[in-house]
Amino acid sequence: MEFLGIDFSGNVRSWRGSRATSNVWVCRVKYDSDSRPFVTELTSVQHLAGGGPPFRRLANLLAGGQFSAAAIDAPFSLPSRYVPEEGWLKLLELVDALSLDPAAPFPGAQSLIALAQTMSRLDCQKPLRQTEKLWSDRRINVRSTLWWKPRGGAPFAAACMKLLATARFPPCWPWSNQTEGLVVEAFPAAQLWSWKLPLQRYDGRDGISARQEIIRGLETRINLGRFRETAEETADALDAVISSFAAIAAFRGEAKQPGAEGALVAREGWIAVHP
Repeated sequence: MEFLGIDFSGNVRSWRGSRATSNVWVCRVKYDSDSRPFVTELTSVQHLAGGGPPFRRLANLLAGGQFSAAAIDAPFSLPSRYVPEEGWLKLLELVDALSLDPAAPFPGAQSLIALAQTMSRLDCQKPLRQTEKLWSDRRINVRSTLWWKPRGGAPFAAACMKLLATARFPPCWPWSNQTEGLVVEAFPAAQLWSWKLPLQRYDGRDGISARQEIIRGLETRINLGRFRETAEETADALDAVISSFAAIAAFRGEAKQPGAEGALVAREGWIAVHP
């Protein structure tokens, strides 16, 4: 079985083909139930195989479905009241139809917010989905999918939903029970919290000791092999590795199940976390 973990970005600069230090990374993991998962590839999106710009290459990878499950560290949906009556797939179609920002492969955050306001007035500055409230209640910083200023999640949500549409609407958890080519929402901070590992301040030069501690905790769960140094060098590569566990958990039916009303989850989606 093969799984993907994808660390994501809503910043258009991160997707430029010429970008030398990308913060969009893809981790490929091989796994069977008789052994520890092991990393077979850990690369920036600029170095993915295939033709076309990086965003298109990643969309083609997801559309191909040549994996058991893939997890993306980005929101798949909006709070329920901002999802159209027809459901989540209709929301993806509406996002797909939005005008693109100049030189960007996805619509801007403010276009997404304007779309949401055609369905309901914003009831607060930073509305959260139920799955985000769960982690916020545990004192984990979450991004609102309808906030575009610093620490906003709207750029991530707009880019991710456009990616899913560009990938020809692959089966996504928890909406689909399909067992091959499943795409899953990940949240590395929630995963690290569940494992009682550091979940803050592990980015950049000052975060090296925290990354090393996380990697020591990971090595009982996954064989990083020759990619250990890459995961140690950049938090974005490390987050891609961590995200792969959300894919494994959803595929194996081991993801923490939504504790919210089923109809709400069917509109908002849910973050998969490995137990």
